[in-house]
This record gives sequence, structure tokens and C-alpha cells, in this order.
Amino acid sequence: MLNLRMLWARVKAQGAQRQEDDVFDEEIREHIAMLQERYIARGMSEQDAERAARLQFGNVTGLKERQRALRGFLSPSE
Repeated sequence: MLNLRMLWARVKAQGAQRQEDDVFDEEIREHIAMLQERYIARGMSEQDAERAARLQFGNVTGLKERQRALRGFLSPSE
């Protein structure tokens, strides 16, 4: 019975992690969109503004990896 409880706890934790990843992804998209809007307001084309926003925002993959690592580090131990 203990093994089933442990398995269920891990399944729930993975679901929570996916939800946190989705929220973080949405935050990143919102920040990039805000930067893009600023560039468009300055007269850039939509395509150039998106590229400039992504360049200014930086490495999305690296940011996601650091966020996951911190989340794992700060999570309570089993």
C-alpha cells in the first residue's frame, strides 16, 4: 500500500510541475509580447519587433532550465 501512495504522490507532483511550467511559459510569452509591442510602437515591423524582443529577452530555454532547477532545489524533500 505504501508503494501505491508513493506512486500517486509522484504522479500528482508531476502534474503540478507541468502546471507550473505552463504558467511560467505564459509569463515568458507575455513579457516577450510586451517588448514586441514597445518595438512596434517605435516604428518597427511586426517581424522585426518580435525578433528584437526575443533577442532582448534572452535565452528562454536557459531561463526555463534554471527555473526548474531552482524549483527542484526549493521543493520539500520526500
